[in-house]
Amino acid sequence: MSIAESLASMEEALVAWSADQSDLAGLRAAFNAFSRSAAVQSIALTDSALRQRVRRHVELLARMATFAEGTPDNAALLVPTACRHADAVIEALDAHYNDAALPSYQPLPLQDAAGLIGWHPRPAQDGGGGTSGGR
Repeated sequence: MSIAESLASMEEALVAWSADQSDLAGLRAAFNAFSRSAAVQSIALTDSALRQRVRRHVELLARMATFAEGTPDNAALLVPTACRHADAVIEALDAHYNDAALPSYQPLPLQDAAGLIGWHPRPAQDGGGGTSGGR
C-alpha cells in the first residue's frame, strides 16, 4: 500500500471513529497500517522536507490514537486538523512524484494543543513558493 493510499484509509478510519467514537480497534489498526507504510516507503523519498511532513503526520496520528484511548473528546477535536494535514501531505507527494516544487507548508505545532486544533497548511499571507521537489 502506498503512503497516499494508506493516508486515505487512515482518514476514512478517523472520520468513521469520530462519528461515534466506538471503533477504537479499527482506528488503531488503521494507524498501525499507515505508520508501517510510512516508515518503509519514506525511505524512498529523496526530498527531506517531504519526509519530514510524512513524519509529522505519523506523530499527529500517534497522539490522536493515544488520546482516543483515554480522552476521546480531545482526539475528536483534532480530526479536522488530521484531515487537513493528510490533504497537505498528499498534495506534497503529488508534487514530489511529478518533479514539481513542494507546496508551501506551515509545520504542525505539535507541542501547542490550541495551535494544533486551528492549524492550516499554509500561512495566512501565503504567496506561493515552497521548497523544491524532485526525486
